[in-house]
Amino acid sequence: MLQVELIDNIEQWDLLAGEWDALVAAGDDDNPFRCRSWLRAWWKHFGDGHSLRILTARDGNRLMGIAPLFIDVELFPFRVRAVRFLGGTEVCSEYLGLLIEQGAEETVVSAFFEFLLNDMGREWDVIRWTDIPADSRQLAVVEENLTSREVSAIRAGGVSNWVVQLPDSWDVYLDGLSSSRRTKLRRIRREFDDRENVEFEVAEDTSQFERCWDELRTLHNRHWAAAGQPGCFADPRFDAFHTEVARDYLNRGMLVLASLRLDGNALAACYGFRQGDTVYEYQRGHDPDHLRLRPGHALHFSMLEWAVANGVSNWDYLRGDYKHKRDWATHNRSCVDLTIPAPRRAQLARFYLEHAYRTTRSRLGSLRRKVDVWLHSSPG
Repeated sequence: MLQVELIDNIEQWDLLAGEWDALVAAGDDDNPFRCRSWLRAWWKHFGDGHSLRILTARDGNRLMGIAPLFIDVELFPFRVRAVRFLGGTEVCSEYLGLLIEQGAEETVVSAFFEFLLNDMGREWDVIRWTDIPADSRQLAVVEENLTSREVSAIRAGGVSNWVVQLPDSWDVYLDGLSSSRRTKLRRIRREFDDRENVEFEVAEDTSQFERCWDELRTLHNRHWAAAGQPGCFADPRFDAFHTEVARDYLNRGMLVLASLRLDGNALAACYGFRQGDTVYEYQRGHDPDHLRLRPGHALHFSMLEWAVANGVSNWDYLRGDYKHKRDWATHNRSCVDLTIPAPRRAQLARFYLEHAYRTTRSRLGSLRRKVDVWLHSSPG
């Protein structure tokens, strides 16, 4: 029988430093959003007002699973204590989940729910687990375990991410494109290849990092300022979080950060992470004054060529159903959200009232948008 332990302070959490990422690597979805440094930085910058609730499952001294959780108090439409994944708010973490050694899913999931429902049963009102990969083995195990306990759960579609599957040769990649895509790529690349003083730089050391990082943040904020909105990096907490994570991932060889410059001025920048043979593209920025040159596309094509040359097999665009992602992707990877009300009569009633409220509001919003489209498209 597994021994489950609750960790509710950062001092105990820090003692797991050596074991955490080893367990991530041994699980079914090794990605940068489950790494301890990402989640630890998230807690540092966004954890105020929340309660840390990390669970560990051990077989003797062997760590078999970690539930990276916290409790968040929601105030609308009802006061609700929600159990969430660490990193699950503010920073668009992707592919979240329990950290479980492959092959131990049934045993670990059962132990965690036994603890959540019994030992912690009065601490929470609802579990809101978001951004779980739909193809995850543990998702099926979680749902099977809840069904066996006769505990209600609602699965909802979450984010949908476009992915480029890359071959081991740039020429093979080009040959696999449609003629129109291939022509577009070459035309945009030629715009820069025919110019002098063009520089493509991928940050590999501290000095390159500082230069490219400043360019990314500046370009991203300028792009959104031109649209009349603040960029993500205008938020001091968001900026501090990513600066800390980016520096850490640079030192670990996981950072992907690049700039495209013309005459010494950055026109586009790209920021992401590499884990194994996959690059996760998190953020872009480009100069709104040079859109005619399509610097974002030019940088992206250079990044794909760099990725192929460096053994990357998958380029994951992460969330956001944008045309440029759909145009160049080869397949789609979906995530789901799982909502589990505490099996208490009062909470179940409140949960279904809340669910009805949210569903009605969503449908009214959809109806309003359709009416707006109809009104604006009607003649006269």
